[in-house]
Amino acid sequence: FAIIVSLVVAFTLTPMLAARILSARGEEETARTSKESRFYRALEGSYERVLAQCLRHRLVVLGATLLILASGFFLLSRSKVEFVVDDDMSEFEVLAEAPPGASLERTTEIARALETELRTIPEVRTLFTTIGVRGQYQSNVTDISIYVGLTHLSERTRAQDEIKQDARKRLAVFPGLRISAQQISLIGGGGFRQTPFNLILRGPDLQQLDGHARAVIRELGSKPGFVDLDTAQTQRQPELQVLIDRQKASDLGVRVDGIASALRTMVGGEKAGFYREAGEQYDVRIRLQEPFRKDASVISDLTAPGAGGQLVKLSNVTTVAPGMSPGQIEHFAQERSLTIISNLYQKPLGTALGEAFAALQELKMPPEYGIVTSGRGKLLAESKQNFLIAFVLALAFIYIVLAAQFESFIHPVTIMTSMFLSIPFGLLTLAVLYQLGARNASLNIYSVMG
Repeated sequence: FAIIVSLVVAFTLTPMLAARILSARGEEETARTSKESRFYRALEGSYERVLAQCLRHRLVVLGATLLILASGFFLLSRSKVEFVVDDDMSEFEVLAEAPPGASLERTTEIARALETELRTIPEVRTLFTTIGVRGQYQSNVTDISIYVGLTHLSERTRAQDEIKQDARKRLAVFPGLRISAQQISLIGGGGFRQTPFNLILRGPDLQQLDGHARAVIRELGSKPGFVDLDTAQTQRQPELQVLIDRQKASDLGVRVDGIASALRTMVGGEKAGFYREAGEQYDVRIRLQEPFRKDASVISDLTAPGAGGQLVKLSNVTTVAPGMSPGQIEHFAQERSLTIISNLYQKPLGTALGEAFAALQELKMPPEYGIVTSGRGKLLAESKQNFLIAFVLALAFIYIVLAAQFESFIHPVTIMTSMFLSIPFGLLTLAVLYQLGARNASLNIYSVMG
């Protein structure tokens, strides 16, 4: 729509105003105020002298041009690349996960302790805590989300990233918690982990994936800039695992589904019917009383049907052992997966991904295991490819317009060369600003468009 409006203005309003304004001046007055001015004559004379020197030393100019073009590739390889730069919105979010099995009351105590610690930060003005939130479709009483509102940017000296880093250091005194301080998404809101660095490990065995992920986390944790480094997998929950001896079960004629049905009925409970009273309907569920459900030894005394209708104690065909299991098993491309996530502090996303890929190469995972970038990393790779396509198409259209304007196939090439010579100076400017402390002076989708 904006292009259409601009086109209408260019064909209607601009010619009309030009005719009115330019016709008000005479030809002599126009020449005297533009090309015949002292400034223009000095500029033209300087340009002619520089051009003459360039023509006298053509090899030197050609060598300098090639050197500038080559420096562009060097500066591009050293540029700080990322997808987007997070704005200072004077707010962020602290996510915490209490130890497995924590009750709502215990989680509430932990949340209040976290709030007390966050209030010691001078720039904090607002706190809002929610318990039992993990995205849109999951919830757990061990999940804590704290919205942190800060004073306005004009009223403080520290940047938002520095305050988040301060919050991480202050909250590190709480043992046994998985804590993350992150940016609040303008679209998705808060309440769940959303990090700029996301790396998916996929493969056939979940235990092997967990081992590889821990090795990568240890390697990346030793490098500066990776903060809140963790996996996206929920904490493993304590449980009692019933291990079936399939050979004994087969000899006694006990089916696996029979064992599962006995455990489900006696421990989890099963609906046996319902009854009505005073116009209300109530389900009737059969299961063990609570004191017996808390005793692990009772499980061994449960029975399951065997051969000939005889009841067989589970202690004869099973072994009960404590264990830990993930709350959710993730899949990617029909394979089991595990995602490594991290927030970044004064580290561009491109640099973080490069270090992660180097760590994975040193790990030398088996060929059946692979890695996939997601989130901003995936968008960064796609934007590079799309920008390259758009850049080539733009060069083609510019060449066509210039060739038609100058009626030559050579002159457009000489004119367009100046555009490539400006790229290294743009990269150099970003590098200098980044070294001076301007952390938003990176090569991102906004600076690339500029």
